[in-house]
Amino acid sequence: MKREIMQVDFGKWIKQQRKYYGMSQTELANDVGVCQNTISDWERGYQSPTLNVAERVIRSFGGELVIRERI
Repeated sequence: MKREIMQVDFGKWIKQQRKYYGMSQTELANDVGVCQNTISDWERGYQSPTLNVAERVIRSFGGELVIRERI
């Protein structure tokens, strides 16, 4: 299944996906290799993950990060 995400609030997207997959912040944090407080900060918009970490988050939900250049 291919879904395209363009200009979204990544923190809100993380929370939606985490809830959809029935994951706690701690479970996602363990999958991604960060602490639970970091997941909380992302979801509340206090911080943003680096591109490498964002890719790990997306893969935790079975997705793939594809970067396309706008023309």
